[in-house]
Amino acid sequence: MCNIKLRDLIFGLVSIFLLASCSSIPPLEPKIGSEVNHEIFSARDILINGRFIKGYRISPNGNKLSWFDYVDGRRMLFIKNLADNSTRTINFPYFPKRYFWVDEGEFIAISARNMQDGSTGVLVIDTKMPKLSAKSILDKSLGNLRVHRQILSPEVGLLLKLTSPEGTLEFYSLNVKQNEIVTSKINTSGLAVSDIILDNNKVIARIRTTNGKRIIEKISKINNQFMPIAVCHDAEAKLSLLSVDNENYLNYTSNCETDTVQLVRAKSDKNKIVLCDQSNLCRFDIAQVIVHPQTGIPQFGLSYGNTTQVVNFSTVNYNDYAFVKNLTGKMTITSVDQNFNQLQFEESSYLGFGNYLVNLGTQTIQTLSPAHLVKHKKYFKRSEFIDIKLTESEHLYGYYYPPQIRLKNNKPAVILLHGGPQERSYSDSDTEALFLSN
Repeated sequence: MCNIKLRDLIFGLVSIFLLASCSSIPPLEPKIGSEVNHEIFSARDILINGRFIKGYRISPNGNKLSWFDYVDGRRMLFIKNLADNSTRTINFPYFPKRYFWVDEGEFIAISARNMQDGSTGVLVIDTKMPKLSAKSILDKSLGNLRVHRQILSPEVGLLLKLTSPEGTLEFYSLNVKQNEIVTSKINTSGLAVSDIILDNNKVIARIRTTNGKRIIEKISKINNQFMPIAVCHDAEAKLSLLSVDNENYLNYTSNCETDTVQLVRAKSDKNKIVLCDQSNLCRFDIAQVIVHPQTGIPQFGLSYGNTTQVVNFSTVNYNDYAFVKNLTGKMTITSVDQNFNQLQFEESSYLGFGNYLVNLGTQTIQTLSPAHLVKHKKYFKRSEFIDIKLTESEHLYGYYYPPQIRLKNNKPAVILLHGGPQERSYSDSDTEALFLSN
């Protein structure tokens, strides 16, 4: 959250010292209402285990679940068949931050970074093979390649974005056909395009840059030509395309037309719907929007205020869904199946990272892996949203991480600053703040 490298260095040295000496963390004073003086547990539980993300994903056909874990010190990819609960593992030396199913449930693509030259590429893995079999996509001399978006309909595939050494952008589709990996370059007509929506590998919506402004466009049903939907002159604005749905709305998120990032549905530049109102739903940015994989129609969105809020776009209400009732942190949806029957999400809270699988039909929730500090739950408290009024027009916002003890008098406070108005803190897992407060 902070651009100050010295702080990171100091904290890293302290962490190494604690781990090397097998330190534990006893509080200085008794826990509130506790018969014992304190609870002692390993610093590793906070500093190391708290940073490990298993990365669960539901396959597009809904039949398999994948995740990462360690076995005897080796990083392994787990593939579970949900029909018979059988699980197989593949030795997996990579450490991907992002990975996706490429087809219905056999091939996986990962975004990987070359530690020697810093370049990024995409590797595709056939999970049917008994040993790791990874194929690199495109020649790395072409530039940095990453997964831009997963496509679930009409067929499963990925949209890749290539940034050339000169800084220009190209797009490629990635599919598996008859057990063969197929890549196709997308025709963007030589324009400076930063985002696209495809229909059978044809661009039907795009964001292009010209003369210092970004233009959102979609194909007209009348003349089959691109027509402008919105023009954004703000170079710092956040624009992202989502879908062209079966009602012919282009769905995108933008803070060019509102003060916060919001979902916009548009058929033309004159026919637009911003799915919020200034008094309620527009208070916070829409951080993630989930569209129906078959229809392309937005179903709900996530916004991060004091806690995660789930906006039902059908009723324009908060938290209509049963699976969000007990959230205590920041929720991120990481995968859905292509029929929109199952949804998998990760919750980052003061107790660490938990992973859950939701049946959208019954609104029931299954815990895949609990947050790692759940076993110490009674010794921790949730972070608290704070609003400090500096002047009539200026406020200082943040989160306070209370210690597990009752303080008898005022104590020094550690303040962690972040990088400025384009960044913000959330009520989620912050291992550094948690460690320092206890």
